Amino acid sequence: MSTHEPVPGLAVAKDAAEPAPRGLADHLPALLRQAQIGTVELDLVHRRPSFHGSEVSTDARSITSPARDEHRRRGFGFWEFVLAEAVGSDPETRRGLLTGALRHNSDGAIRVRLERETFIDRLRDGQYENLPPRDLVSFCSSVSVTGDERQLHLPLLDLGVKPTADGQVAAVDAMASLGLNGLLFLSGRSYHFYGAKPVTQPQLVALLARAQLLSPIVDSRWASHQLIDGRCGLRISTDSEKTPFQPEFVAQVGSG
Repeated sequence: MSTHEPVPGLAVAKDAAEPAPRGLADHLPALLRQAQIGTVELDLVHRRPSFHGSEVSTDARSITSPARDEHRRRGFGFWEFVLAEAVGSDPETRRGLLTGALRHNSDGAIRVRLERETFIDRLRDGQYENLPPRDLVSFCSSVSVTGDERQLHLPLLDLGVKPTADGQVAAVDAMASLGLNGLLFLSGRSYHFYGAKPVTQPQLVALLARAQLLSPIVDSRWASHQLIDGRCGLRISTDSEKTPFQPEFVAQVGSG
C-alpha cells in the first residue's frame, strides 16, 4: 500500500519539478475505465440551510452553538453533543432537536444518468465547478458495468477525520482495514474515498454497516443517510458559499 501514488495508466508529469495533477478529473476517469463502468449517476441538489436550533427554541440554540464549536475543534460530534444535551432539555426543545437530527438532505434531488465518457468529458470541462451558492452535484455509487446486467455500486465513503498527516494515515489504514482498494481525496474538512471494485447492493449495505464501526474516522451519520437512500453519494462540485474546495487526490489505497 502506498499513501501517495498516481493511478496506474495516468501520464506522469514530464517535468520532475512540476507537481502531478491532483484533481478528480485527473484520477477518477482511470478508476472508472479500469472498473469497466458503463454508466454513472449524479444527484443534483440544492442544499437547505444548516440547522442552528433557533427555529426550535432559544434553549435549542444555546445547545447547538457550543456543539458547533465542538465540531470545529474536533471535526466531528455535532449531533452527538446536541443529543446528549437534549436529554435534559425541555420537551419542546428535545423533540425539535430529535426532529432536526433525523433530517434527510437528499429529499428533492434530481437524478441524472450519463454514459461514462460523457461524464468524464463534463468533469474535465469543469462543468461541476463554481455552481450557484448551495447547489451541489454528487457522484452516486450506483453504476452499470459493461457485460454485467446487475445494478452494482462503487464503494464510496465519507470520512470524518481531520485532514492532517496523522488523519491521512488513519484514513488509509481504515480503508485497508475494510478490505478496500481505491482512491483517497482531500475533501476540504476531511477525506472522500472511491473504491475500485464494484459491489452488489447487499455488499454495499454490509460495507456501510461495518464502516460505521470506525466512527469518527468514518462519518457514521453520513453512512446512516446512505443506508436510508440505498446508495452512496460524494460531492464532486464546488460553489462559492458552502464548498469552494475542489476534491484533491492524496493517496491510493491498495493495488487498485
